Amino acid sequence: MKYAKVFGILLSAGMLSVSCGEPVELGEPVHLFGHITQEPIALMDYLVCDGEQTISYRVPSESKVEYHEEIFTNLQKVEACPVLNPEMPEPTYPIYSVFALDEGETGENVEFAWSDGYLYNRDGTVYAFDFDFDSLIDDYDMNYREERDVKEGVSVKCRYYIAQDPDGWKSEWLNPVADRMISEEILLTDAVLSDGILSFSLTNSGEQTMRTGGTDYSLHVKLDGIWYGVPTLPGTVVWDYMPEIPAGETYEESCYIRSRYGDLPAGTYRVGIDVWSDEGDRAEKSAVYHEFTIE
Repeated sequence: MKYAKVFGILLSAGMLSVSCGEPVELGEPVHLFGHITQEPIALMDYLVCDGEQTISYRVPSESKVEYHEEIFTNLQKVEACPVLNPEMPEPTYPIYSVFALDEGETGENVEFAWSDGYLYNRDGTVYAFDFDFDSLIDDYDMNYREERDVKEGVSVKCRYYIAQDPDGWKSEWLNPVADRMISEEILLTDAVLSDGILSFSLTNSGEQTMRTGGTDYSLHVKLDGIWYGVPTLPGTVVWDYMPEIPAGETYEESCYIRSRYGDLPAGTYRVGIDVWSDEGDRAEKSAVYHEFTIE
């Protein structure tokens, strides 16, 4: 039988008894990072969130090829036991996050978060994973890049999965959003949600050309009367397309919600789209919203 060891607790394929909560059922161990070790790694962001701030790091540029290869070679050696429970273990701080992109033709990337012996992968799977992430900063002379106060927003990789459980979204892992002034010029009408695609019309009832966020829309969920931003699926790339709508004209738009946000749990949601004058500053934008319910 294969074994993994997490913080001095002996794990095996089977059941892991923990001091609190439900026992964690583990599957057979696997190795996760063989694909990323086949090509030079172009970029690796390393983030540490302690519950009050998130600090990001990178290895020194002059050593990145050697250091990246060594880090992922060591990660590949670890036996990862998949957690089979329907509800994933709750992360605790500090949380370490990694995003890496290789230089191969496919641009294969890695994205995961790690907390208290568990690795939360970009595909939603969770593994018991024994690795000393805290030592990476000193071992590889990582350079401090920036820090962000958690009050400005939780910044943890794979938050899309961490922020959900079988009952829906968990507000402690989501970021509240402030309402913008509702646009007086742009009207959102004829909204239809079908197969994960929200289609609607935007009509410019004003006297000047307006621009909208277009594909750069946001999705919010309402929990206990407060709107929170919904995290996108890991690996999501948003291509900005910001159409202009001349005065008196209508623009047809579609938001591919499922491809960006997956199959959403039941709840009250809204799409928010920024609106601003073609001659003005986007910093002075207003917004249009469409609210809908998923049952």
